[in-house]
Amino acid sequence: MRIAYIVHNDTHGDARVLKYLDSAAANGHEARLFAVGGGVSRFPPGEERRPSGGVIVRLGPRQRTADRVKPGPKSRRRWLQLGLRQWTFALRAAVAIRRWKPDLVHAHDADTLFAAILVRLVTRRPFVYDAHEIWEAQTLPPRIAAYYRWILDRASSRWAGTITVSQGIQRWMTDRFSLDTQPTLVRNVPLAASLPVPGSRGILRSAADVPEGARLVVHVGLIGPARGVAETVKALALLPDDVHLALIGPAPQRSRDHIASVAREHGVADRVRFVDPVESDEVPTAISDADVSVVYPQPVSLNSIYSLPNKLFQSIQAGLPVVASDAEDVAAVVTSLGIGVVAPARDVAALARAVSDVLAAGDGYREAARRAAPEMTWEHEFARANELYGTVVAR
Repeated sequence: MRIAYIVHNDTHGDARVLKYLDSAAANGHEARLFAVGGGVSRFPPGEERRPSGGVIVRLGPRQRTADRVKPGPKSRRRWLQLGLRQWTFALRAAVAIRRWKPDLVHAHDADTLFAAILVRLVTRRPFVYDAHEIWEAQTLPPRIAAYYRWILDRASSRWAGTITVSQGIQRWMTDRFSLDTQPTLVRNVPLAASLPVPGSRGILRSAADVPEGARLVVHVGLIGPARGVAETVKALALLPDDVHLALIGPAPQRSRDHIASVAREHGVADRVRFVDPVESDEVPTAISDADVSVVYPQPVSLNSIYSLPNKLFQSIQAGLPVVASDAEDVAAVVTSLGIGVVAPARDVAALARAVSDVLAAGDGYREAARRAAPEMTWEHEFARANELYGTVVAR
């Protein structure tokens, strides 16, 4: 089977789309990922063959498309630039995909649906829509939001199947688009190769330079709004002095400065450590010497309420107990597997109690995480997508 994936970025840091490409190739498909190249991207236009055999085809101009937009108010110009880049990319992608003649198109997120619809119109090839999030729940200018509602409505009568990342979004999409069949669930789970090998040791304690004998809490991933980082730092102030917090992942300077300020304000600056990110597939091993992982998304939008972040599954693969917020999909995983404790979002005192309870609970939660880890792999998730591909093409 020939599968054409479409993503409206240059693939840098987009582990999900690359895992799809590599897994499809590993399962015997001819797979190409049509992505952005040139212009404002990090890569020039052209083809890149992956070790798996999958091919990234980056499409784009040799000059910045943004430079062609006439000056205007900054916010309006930004969205005009984005729209122009998206639509010109869609045209390039549709032409390239038509020439390649795939059996199936897999559109990653709503900003690729225009391209997928064009391919459908000119080739009659079916496409699958993969919703990484709820686009209609984003905070966007009214006209941009209206466009995404329009393109989703047009696409919903044409797509041959749907995929998404959490059960909450499954239910939302089923209701929103009156689907006869729920979207296929393909969660953001690490590869099996990310599982720590027997005898491996974590590097978090040394990287964070925590004192010998200290108990270590970890937060994995980008430090940004709605991720519960500030709440975790505040909870640290309610815990004994031998409990430290390591924040491993990208930390934009503004976010880092804010968290450092919160730590100083609550008297725990000496117990909070920023640790440089490691490659995604190295995270489970890197953090495996922590004592507990905090996955505490805040309910600021439907996307955060229904989030099921990669860090949760990385923590499970690491064999760590988890303290989670009551965001419904995260909480469901934690409670169903018995790997930790759920605390209400925005309740710092409850979060501190939950961390304290897990630290005092012995190895029960850790053993539950270790038992669950072998099933929490991307290979298990991709099998569901692969089954959907077969069903769609066979129609």
